[in-house]
Amino acid sequence: MRKIFYPLMAVVALGGAAIFAAQAQTPPPGARNLPQQTRPMRSPEDRAARMTARCDDRFAKQVGRLAYIQTKLAITPSQQGAFERWKSVKTDIAKRQAAACASRPMPQRDAANRPTPGERMTKMEDRLKKRLADLSQERPALEALYASLTPEQKNALGQDRGRGGERGIRGRGNRGGFARPGMERRGGPDNDRAPI
Repeated sequence: MRKIFYPLMAVVALGGAAIFAAQAQTPPPGARNLPQQTRPMRSPEDRAARMTARCDDRFAKQVGRLAYIQTKLAITPSQQGAFERWKSVKTDIAKRQAAACASRPMPQRDAANRPTPGERMTKMEDRLKKRLADLSQERPALEALYASLTPEQKNALGQDRGRGGERGIRGRGNRGGFARPGMERRGGPDNDRAPI
């Protein structure tokens, strides 16, 4: 009996010590944001510099994406003019968006200066109007390029849409999700849809 009793007591003691240590390390409820509260606040200049860098990064990503599309489509010399017109329009739009992004005032973090829901809706409406103007400017150049492409190139350009392209905000499309070509969406009201 003693041969079993002492090892069993050792296991119980170690288990109790492990539970006690785990409880001691667990923060109390409501203290999840403690590390964030102790971080020093960035100065407005630092926040503005970070915002400008993000805006510049967006422009650089757009230019890189255009280079990727040009390489992926293997643009021929006869298609080069149409591609350059579309690229010029896209680059101009990206420059204008980067400049608008960088000049946007930094949001206020205190509750007294927050915009009202109506003001937020007005800002959203203004952004949508600008985006609609950009799309109407880009469409003729894109349609001219698309008309000059071969069926294989058209297919390749169509497949690229979901990777940060014209298919909605951040490439998610209108529903979001993780569906890839060949996968079916499950569980929605339109579950009978064909694979994406």
